[in-house]
Parts: sequence; C-alpha cells; structure tokens
Amino acid sequence: MAEHETVTKAEVDSKITTHKDDPDAHHARYTDAEADARADAKVATHDELVSPHAAATAIGGKTLGVADGNIAVLPTATERQALVRGPTGWVAGDPIPKAEDESGNFTYTTGYGTDETDISALFTTPLTGTTRRKYTVYLNLTNFELDANFANLYVAVKATVGGTIAIDRKIIAKADIAASAEPGVVIMIPSVAQDVQITFQMSATLAENRVIYYHYVKEFLE
Repeated sequence: MAEHETVTKAEVDSKITTHKDDPDAHHARYTDAEADARADAKVATHDELVSPHAAATAIGGKTLGVADGNIAVLPTATERQALVRGPTGWVAGDPIPKAEDESGNFTYTTGYGTDETDISALFTTPLTGTTRRKYTVYLNLTNFELDANFANLYVAVKATVGGTIAIDRKIIAKADIAASAEPGVVIMIPSVAQDVQITFQMSATLAENRVIYYHYVKEFLE
C-alpha cells in the first residue's frame, strides 16, 4: 500500500502565513474606479469602430438585435412618418393618417355659360385622385347671389365607380343663398369616393365673373 505524507496543522498554518507575507504572490487590489475606467475605455473603442450600417438619426436611429443574430438599424423618418417593413428591410413609410385643410378661391367666369363645370379642379389642390379620401367641403356662394343673371345653380358630386357617376345632386336657388338665408354650402364626400368632382351648372350665364371662396378638410384613409 502506498504511503501518504502526514501534514500537521502547524505546518499548514505556517505555509499560509508564508504565502500571505510574500508580496510577489499577490496582485494589487482591483478597485471599483479601475473597473469603471476599463469598461469606459472598451465602450469608447467600440464607438470608434466604423459601422457597416448606414447612420440613422431623427425618428429611428435605433440599433436593434434581431432573432437571427444580425444587427438592424432603423432608418430615418420625418415627423409622423411610420417605419414599415419593406421587401429588403425597414424603410420610412407614408405619413401616419391625419387630416389636412385647404382654403382658397377660384373665379367662375362667364365663359362657363350653362355648361357643367368641374369647380373642384379649380382648387389649389384638386380633389381628383384614385386614392380614397374623405372630404368636407365648404363653399361661400355669396357672390353668386349678387349676380344679376343668377337664378339657379345645379350642384353635383361625382365619383368613379365603374365610371364617373353622380353620388349627390342639389339645386340652389337665388333665395337659398341670400344674406338672410344660407350663402354657405357644406358638401360631405364619403370615404368610398374616388376621383371626386364637384360640378356647377348655371341655369343662365352669369352677368359677371364671380370669385367663390372655399375651404375643405381632407382625411387620409390609406
């Protein structure tokens, strides 16, 4: 049977004391400040590395880890833009739906005669377009009432549904837009409408060119 060396407690205590008293047997204590400084240095070195990803600022600009282990950087998006998933990655998409207002005026000339005329095409921004929108349109017809030849106005709202069709019609008489009546006309255009038109047709040619004021609110749906 192999023999084992027997070590006494006194010998163990002596070895420990010898090791403890040997300055070369120990490293200097690592302080919290030293640990923080080393971590900061590593972060600074990382920040100086050239990133293979395009820089992103403003809305977005966030670096994200994804499930496959890759790194993704969200692109820049302006105010109210949404970040959407495109065919090859995240891109800045269309603005988040909201409403826009427009105010202006147009001149309804004697040259229009008694022809049906698309007056919404005379707006600064016409209502036509294949994208669905919901509109609330206000028209101030006071200047029509002042015209000596004005008698009746035929108003139609049209949209494209397998062709251009009227979805609303109204006849406005001179008395309807007198100062003591309602010279303002409000037209509600539903969200199902596309290629919207508002048309005017006079029962008689105006005596003078007349300026008509309008205001509309457009609500985005898609």
